Amino acid sequence: MLEPSAPTRERQEIAALRRNYLVVAILWSIFILAAYLWNARHQEKEVLELAHTQAESLILKDLSFRSWLASHGGVYVFPDANTPPNPYLKGHPKRDLTTTGGETLTLMNPAYVTRQLFELYTERYGIRGHLTSLNPLNPNNRPAPWEERALRTFEKGAKEAAEIIEIDGVAHYALIRPLLVEKPCLKCHAEQGYELGDVRGGLSAMIPLTRLEQGKHFSLRMMAMSHLAIWALVLAGIFWVYGLAALRARESLRTRSELEEKQHLFQTVADFATEWIFWRNPDGSIRYVSPACAQVSGYPAEAFYADPGLFNEIIHPDDRDHWLNHVHEADQNGHPRPLEFRIIAKHGETRYISHTCRPIFDDRINRFLGVRGSNTDITAFHENQQILIQQSRMAAMGEMIGNIGHQWRQPLNALALLHTNLKDDFAFGDLTRERLDQSMHEAERLINKMSCTIDDFRNFFRPNKQAQPFSLNQAVEEALKLVHTSFVHNQIEISFEATAEIQAFGHANEFSQVLLNTLSNAKDAILEKSAIPGKIAISLGQDEKRAWLILTDNAGGIPPQTLPHIFEPYFTTKEKGTGIGLYMARMIMNHMDGSIEATNIAGGAEFRLVLPRSPHD
Repeated sequence: MLEPSAPTRERQEIAALRRNYLVVAILWSIFILAAYLWNARHQEKEVLELAHTQAESLILKDLSFRSWLASHGGVYVFPDANTPPNPYLKGHPKRDLTTTGGETLTLMNPAYVTRQLFELYTERYGIRGHLTSLNPLNPNNRPAPWEERALRTFEKGAKEAAEIIEIDGVAHYALIRPLLVEKPCLKCHAEQGYELGDVRGGLSAMIPLTRLEQGKHFSLRMMAMSHLAIWALVLAGIFWVYGLAALRARESLRTRSELEEKQHLFQTVADFATEWIFWRNPDGSIRYVSPACAQVSGYPAEAFYADPGLFNEIIHPDDRDHWLNHVHEADQNGHPRPLEFRIIAKHGETRYISHTCRPIFDDRINRFLGVRGSNTDITAFHENQQILIQQSRMAAMGEMIGNIGHQWRQPLNALALLHTNLKDDFAFGDLTRERLDQSMHEAERLINKMSCTIDDFRNFFRPNKQAQPFSLNQAVEEALKLVHTSFVHNQIEISFEATAEIQAFGHANEFSQVLLNTLSNAKDAILEKSAIPGKIAISLGQDEKRAWLILTDNAGGIPPQTLPHIFEPYFTTKEKGTGIGLYMARMIMNHMDGSIEATNIAGGAEFRLVLPRSPHD
């Protein structure tokens, strides 16, 4: 099936984008309408809850006031036109009293006071109250239809009742609570047959909803305006984003066409590269591997696509753990250092690989896409390097043999003198048993000293297989023990500033080789410049991450034109020099994640050897 042309793809994608944004706009409109309806319903509920609270507060206050009045038998007031003597208390012996001043007082019972308070509420605040009963003494206390229904429910155990009623064309929220017979009530109502705890009637409150409804309508209008404003603002934003998205979609389509062309170009470059390039997905599968893998490993690219684990399998067993640690670090979005390892090629030969890699991210969404790696076959370079290393070790061995000669010269002379003395003592008859034992003991001491010298040099040439923590102080002391006699013979003084114990991480013997090479170069420079007596100073230091050794001499320094080149291979200023000593020193230090640098100071040169600190220090 033919792929659509670029203009056709653009029209299709813009149409799909328009549909998607239209769906979003419709969903947003439905959501904002639903939100408004929910809030309006909640507002209606709040109006009723507020009216209920007001009515409940009024009833509770009146109930408390009635209870207080009943507990005191009522209250006496001066009668007037609005408060005549209560006809329903006509038989009460103390309804009317005369004060000592000749003034008349009349008794107001709780029901009489409550009715007058309700009239006052209605007159001042429009709030209505009613004292009612199914068996009233006062006809004015007859229940309204809604109150009668509520009183019937109270007889069945209900605690309150509420309705929306209309009074004089105005909606009211009506709430009624039951009145229970208390002990003070029996003074007046026992003759009606009530007993303590019976439902005697009810106390109702009717709250006009006009003001509350006005507040609700105002809130609804404000809510409608705010919802409409938010709807319009977000809708405008949706269409604005749609415009931007459509513009970017057109730009993306144009960019995609350009990228497809560039991808074809880059694919061609990668396929014909001499390096073995690959792209490994986050799940371990291979997304791309260049054809150069067949030249390096003997396996075609299809083999790695079919079996992503093949690469791990061809890693040399001794290097596999380092490789797997490297892969883990790369997968954790880190930036692992370059790695050298060996592989077993398809036909069994061992090849050396220089590997670099880096994680790949989609910058737009910061999504990890895998690891891009590059493998370079450095087998030929490694073989040449091994030759250089061997040459360097042979040169170091020659230097060490010279040091052995200096170390052995004194004990050999002492043994020869001891032999001559024994021979003379025997010839003159002076050889006693005590004299013989003393000479044999001294000879054994000298021979042991020579044997220890051989052990020291043999340990020096034993390579370390794995990096590990070691004492810089001890490494310096052991190196100085190897060259002490030679330097004393050449009138060169070495001062070592002992410090607190410093633990470095690397290969102790390889570091000693670098230090001995640096000492040898300093000795040669001192002798060449005739800077006798020679002076070499060694000091140690450290910070949170690194440990270092600083070596200075008094040989006058390194010529400025020579200094930038002293670590290059085969560069030498000595008549019989090989030019590989300092080059190998830098290679060894770099291999241990360290460094070696040289600078000129007043009167001489300074070499700085830096290593990582021990992780356990």
